[in-house]
Amino acid sequence: MEPEREKYLTISDLERATGIPKTTIKFYIREGLINPHHKTGKTMAYYTEEEARKLNLIKKLREKEDLSIKAIKEEMVKYDAERKSPDFQVRSIDRRQEIIETAARLFTQKGYNKVSIQDIVNELQMSKSTFYSFFNNKEELFLECTKFIFHQMFNEVWDSIRKEKEVMPRLLKRTDAFFDAYPKWRDMMYLLRGIAISSNEDFVRLYKENLQYIIQPIIRDVEKAIREGVIKKDINPEIVGFAFMGIGEYLAELLHIFNKYDKQTILEQVEKIQRLFLRAEGE
Repeated sequence: MEPEREKYLTISDLERATGIPKTTIKFYIREGLINPHHKTGKTMAYYTEEEARKLNLIKKLREKEDLSIKAIKEEMVKYDAERKSPDFQVRSIDRRQEIIETAARLFTQKGYNKVSIQDIVNELQMSKSTFYSFFNNKEELFLECTKFIFHQMFNEVWDSIRKEKEVMPRLLKRTDAFFDAYPKWRDMMYLLRGIAISSNEDFVRLYKENLQYIIQPIIRDVEKAIREGVIKKDINPEIVGFAFMGIGEYLAELLHIFNKYDKQTILEQVEKIQRLFLRAEGE
């Protein structure tokens, strides 16, 4: 009796789902990289979504890691062992976040270019196949790490900023914290911008999300100041938020790259700039 067709895939279905030619899929079957789930004859067999997932992993290992068939076999054995482990179902729920947090720590400690996928999987004691079941490449992982990294950068000062009720001093505290975090922030933002130039729409979207994550608190402060009558009503909070971010970034270059002024001197000027831009009506 044939299996229910809607639950199973033919080799043609696998070809459409993975973009791998039938001849290559048949080669992988002969090499034992995947096995039919149900055979109905010498020339007819059915597969499941699991075989499709494995084929996509094999494709990534071939294209992104340039592994030999022998090395891929070893990776897939590790992958199968990990999935069969007693705690797989529990760990798989948090595994993606575990990869993000581990990679974020390594990126922060060593820098993006000095961290490889091999470093990440070694740290986590996982197979590359498992890594590729969550992420397509290191760039994609980095983009997912950025919010976590940026939060960690400012983690020690968030409470101090939140407790500041006055808008103008809070904006100044944000600038102060940004100056301290800038050396690490700079490298990551340059990389983010470089990735965003690509035609990959997902990368561009994630770049925008990360930029908004950084600038949105400034925008909210400006909106609050408008409601409270602290600053002019004709101010556009979003434009001002991006303007302040640009000012902060280049003043951080003046502090860290040119080493011409100390931080306190620059912060005093930042406060004057903020008040010049945002002074209330009638002042």
